[in-house]
Amino acid sequence: MGVKLVDLPDWLEKRRTSFSPPDDFHWYVTAHNWTSLAADSGTSVTISTATGLAAGGWLLLTPGTTDNNEVAAYSTNKVTLFAADKPALFETRINFTEANTSAMNCCVGWASAFGANLMVDDGAGMATNFSGAMIFKVDGGTVWKCISSIGTTQTVSTSTVTAGGGTQVLRIEFHPLTSTTGDFVFLCDSGSGLKPFLDSNNREIKHTAVTITSAATMNYGMYCKQGSTSADLLYVDYAYNAQLH
Repeated sequence: MGVKLVDLPDWLEKRRTSFSPPDDFHWYVTAHNWTSLAADSGTSVTISTATGLAAGGWLLLTPGTTDNNEVAAYSTNKVTLFAADKPALFETRINFTEANTSAMNCCVGWASAFGANLMVDDGAGMATNFSGAMIFKVDGGTVWKCISSIGTTQTVSTSTVTAGGGTQVLRIEFHPLTSTTGDFVFLCDSGSGLKPFLDSNNREIKHTAVTITSAATMNYGMYCKQGSTSADLLYVDYAYNAQLH
């Protein structure tokens, strides 16, 4: 008679991968798995009750109605590090429609400097000194941009994909190449399947052989900064982060 064994749960089968619990935002309490940045007047991070954007759980980031107010939800601890033999992935599904044309500033992904002024005031883009990789949009722009950053060494690419206006899945992948370098791949699904971002020359946006030796540990999450006096609301359906042990 054969020996009977206990079935391993999925997470134990995949124990080589360190992953954060996929959060579908059925509830939200700051300083548990997530921490809120909502220090400005009128800003908040809450579970959405909006019609059509509540079923299944959605997080709502409200930046208020004051220009350059900011709000974010990011992992309470820094759990990701660009390193040799440690591929990583971040994915989220978001939705926003701008109250003022092209005024939204927002970003998603990894950053060692998650918090105040992760994005610079008045549509000036991402902070100039952090470790991370982000997909972002700036006040005055209409398309997604991609950044990989190790300290002050940054690569920024502009895609041809319109930011917002509906629901989009955004993913960033880190692929280590050597003990000191890695590639960053940026993907989006606006309704026709997950595909790499393309630039204006129809080339795939991929930051290759980026030196990672001085990378710092990072949080993952979502952030937005108000670009006008009409609140641009960012809705987040889910967020997932994983990295090989």
